[in-house]
Amino acid sequence: MTDPASLTAMRYLAGLRDMLAEQGLDTTALLAGTGLTEKRLEEPGAFSGREEFETFIANARALSGDPLLGFHLGRRLNLSAHGTIGFAGLTAADVGQALALAVRFFPLVTSLIRPALSDEGEYAVVRITPLPGLNPATEQFLVQTLIASVDLMAGFLLGGQARALHIDLADGPVELEKRRELSASTLDCRAREHCIRLPSRLLEIPFALADTRSAREAVRRCEEELGALERLTGFHARLYQQLLVSDQAQPSLEEIAAQLHVSSRTVHRRLATEGVRFRDLANRARIEKARRLLGRGGSVTATAHRLGYGDSANFTRAFRRHTGMTPSDYMRTCDTGRKAATRISRP
Repeated sequence: MTDPASLTAMRYLAGLRDMLAEQGLDTTALLAGTGLTEKRLEEPGAFSGREEFETFIANARALSGDPLLGFHLGRRLNLSAHGTIGFAGLTAADVGQALALAVRFFPLVTSLIRPALSDEGEYAVVRITPLPGLNPATEQFLVQTLIASVDLMAGFLLGGQARALHIDLADGPVELEKRRELSASTLDCRAREHCIRLPSRLLEIPFALADTRSAREAVRRCEEELGALERLTGFHARLYQQLLVSDQAQPSLEEIAAQLHVSSRTVHRRLATEGVRFRDLANRARIEKARRLLGRGGSVTATAHRLGYGDSANFTRAFRRHTGMTPSDYMRTCDTGRKAATRISRP
């Protein structure tokens, strides 16, 4: 089975190139080692692969020396910068519908990180989950870009009420906490996870540009673009990512199908066409969740419990079968890698 898709819309690389060029920097070095060309950067509807994207971002960081590169790009990305998905949000009925559409069609932006929306009583929470194994510098760039763009759009759409937003970043640069141009009232760069919290009451705020017919057409176009992307990458890639961001330890096929807005029968049929079994994807996602939890300092026992294993011994056997090492060995490897990544990501 091939790895899940890890594509990012090329428009964001082109936007980063333009931003650096406006700063007077020679951007020819951005393409070094990426395999990309200027022509491909400008190609409508094009996507970059993970290696291309990570090399491009590494080049941009080296060229600019800016640890807040993603934040500065995100402050330039208003709704229109996101293409069809941005238009769908702009013409949505209210904040809640716009958020739901953004989460549903986010693969049209990138599949390197994935937002998931949950109702937690007083607050609606958008959690941002990076693709397992993503380079820490790339993860920070993407998360910075996302939260800065969301904050910018919230200020435009909600005005003063955007002050009710709270933004959390895991291991983010503390310089971000001092940014006065943010609409959100708080930004915590020492949080346990990446997330955006907003009071649930804000979900019902209507949009001034809401238009049922235009929104319906925008959603139809988003669905067409997502279908084209799935044909390029495989349906199992999208399903796998949904498994990764699910809050449940072992979501059922029916639950995942509902989140993807298809029937369970459709899931069976499309996976069979690609020669993939749901059980295999679910087990793989479960182990990747374990990697993430262990890599962030979770204990073996707590991780086993959170992911629904009967006991630590069962979890250890499953983890070793998939990874070739015990959870404890993996934690030691992550601790060494984390220290090295911290040194590398410093400007």
